[in-house]
Amino acid sequence: MISTARLLAAASAGFAFVASASLHAQAVTPALLEAREVPRADTTVALRVAGRELMAELRVPAGPGPHPIAIIIHGGCWVTKFADARYMRPMAEAVRQAGIATFNISYRRADEVGGAWPGTFLDVAAAAAMVRELAPRYHLDLTRLVTTGHSAGAHLALWLAAQSKLPPTSAVRAASVPLPIKAVVALDGPGDLAGANVAITSICGGPVLEQLLSSKPDENVERWRDASPSSWLPLGVPQTMIRGGLDARVAPLGSPTGTMTHYARRATAAGDLVTVATADTTSHFAMLDPQNPAFVVVLQALRSAVAPRR
Repeated sequence: MISTARLLAAASAGFAFVASASLHAQAVTPALLEAREVPRADTTVALRVAGRELMAELRVPAGPGPHPIAIIIHGGCWVTKFADARYMRPMAEAVRQAGIATFNISYRRADEVGGAWPGTFLDVAAAAAMVRELAPRYHLDLTRLVTTGHSAGAHLALWLAAQSKLPPTSAVRAASVPLPIKAVVALDGPGDLAGANVAITSICGGPVLEQLLSSKPDENVERWRDASPSSWLPLGVPQTMIRGGLDARVAPLGSPTGTMTHYARRATAAGDLVTVATADTTSHFAMLDPQNPAFVVVLQALRSAVAPRR
C-alpha cells in the first residue's frame, strides 16, 4: 500500500491549488465544493435521453495537445438526493490545470425516470462515448484515456473498464465499441456491489444498490454480475484504488468483502496491476478538494495513469 506521505512528497511541488494545512479546518462537503468558484468549462455538451438532457463539461489544458483525458464520474449513492456533477468541478478544473483534459459527465440515477437498470449504466456508457466525437476538435489523446469516479462514481468508472468483458446479450452492454480505457482511478467507492451491499445500505440510508438493480443479490444473480466490476476480473487495465472515509466504514458495517483492499487483492490475483493508496480515512470528500493535502494523492494517481507507457 502506498502511503499518503509518499504521494504528497511526489506530487506537491509546483501545484498551485494545494494550500497550507491551516486552511483545512472546515469539513469538506458536496455543498462546499459546489460553492467553490472555478472557471467555466471550455464546452458543455448534452446527451438527450428520454426527453432529458444529460450535461457534460469538457475542460482542456492550455497548449496544442494532444492532451490526455480523464472521464470524471460523480457519486451520490446512485440516487438524486445527495449530489450531482457540480461537486466534481473543482477537481475537474485542478486536473485540467495539471495538464489533463477532463470530461465531467452526468447520468440518470436510480430514482429518476429511466434510471436504475439498465438506464443508469447505458447513460454512463453513452456519455463517456462522446469523448470520441470531441477528440479531433479538442486534440484529445484517446491512447491516454482514463476513467475516474468518486463513491458511486468509482464503481461506474471501474464498470466502464469492464464493458468489453460483458456478453453481447447483456442489457447494459453499450451498442457502440467500448472505449479504449488505459487505466482507472477509483476514489473511495466499491468494486464489488454484492460485497458492499450491507454497508452501502447503512451508509446511504436505504437499499440503494437494490434500487439501482431492482433486485436483491440472490434474486437476480446475472444482473448483479453484469453490474459489478469484480465479476469481470481481470479488467486488463491498471487500477488505483484510493481509500477514504467511506471505505474505512465498509468492513465495520458488515461488508468486509466490499472494501477496496479486498477488491484489489482479487484483481491482483486475477492478473491486473492494482495499487491501493490512502488519502484521508476520516473524510469521504477531502480527496476531491484541491485545497486539501489529500487531493495530491488523487492528482499523482491520475498523472501516473496517463503517463506514456514505456
